[in-house]
Amino acid sequence: MEFSLVSYFWKMKNNPGAYWFREVWRNLKSPKPGLGAAVLTIGLCCFVMGVLGWLALVAKNSIPEPQEAGKIQVFVTARSERPAQLSALSQEISGLPLVDKIEFISREKAWDEFRQEFPPTMSSALDVNPLPSSFLIELKKDHRNPADMEVLRGQLLLVPGVEAVSPVSPYLTWLESWKIPVQSTGAFILVLVVLSFISVMYNSIQLSLVSRREVVENGLVLGAGFWMLVMPFVMEGAILGLLGGTLGTAAALSLTTLLRSLFPLAPQFTLELALVMPLGSITLAAFTSFATVTRLLLTKSRRS
Repeated sequence: MEFSLVSYFWKMKNNPGAYWFREVWRNLKSPKPGLGAAVLTIGLCCFVMGVLGWLALVAKNSIPEPQEAGKIQVFVTARSERPAQLSALSQEISGLPLVDKIEFISREKAWDEFRQEFPPTMSSALDVNPLPSSFLIELKKDHRNPADMEVLRGQLLLVPGVEAVSPVSPYLTWLESWKIPVQSTGAFILVLVVLSFISVMYNSIQLSLVSRREVVENGLVLGAGFWMLVMPFVMEGAILGLLGGTLGTAAALSLTTLLRSLFPLAPQFTLELALVMPLGSITLAAFTSFATVTRLLLTKSRRS
């Protein structure tokens, strides 16, 4: 029963969907130069995008955000360690515009953390606890950068009762200096890959149009509708995008799996990345095909 319904749908003469599928199938099975090269090039573009996405995950895991990012430690004077003075100091610091959270660290807690972090020989050499009380301040999410941290440091040093403020780590400044160049380079490579993808799809659809020029021109003469002429090419582009995207994703997944066998700590090729690549390839290919055919039809309609 199912086979008969499919056959009936396929052979319907007045069904646009059946006509679209028949046209796509007729064009794909007919020998056409450049079809295999188009699929391979699309696959190469998706492969590069997949590897770049995986390398971004590697970089993110290899250079995690430092614990001190967006955090400043404020040490209070010995005269300000009374409960009333600490409460007033905490309220004044919390009122600063860049402060998101504030945590009080007592002398005892600081001493316990010191003994856990450093060897016992260092703590046993000290007769008394030399560490002062302090506040650990966390900046607001949009201001966790070295520039705003320096601004907050200057504000904190003016608060009465503050003895010292921890400096901004040079490592944070170094990371911040490399953020824009790395992001710009990645965006530039991504744009090149997308433009290459569009160029491949444009040339592929142009070849398909050349092979079916008579069909398109006869359809225009007979008054065929816009979608009747465009949809077969859009579907063909989507199929090419699906084939190339699947091929590129499989190649990227194979390469990253091989690299993970050599470097076990490297992240896995995520499911989101494996799904986004073929779906993005299909969408971009279908849109490029639509734009290419629409441009040709508009040009022919103006000439006529």
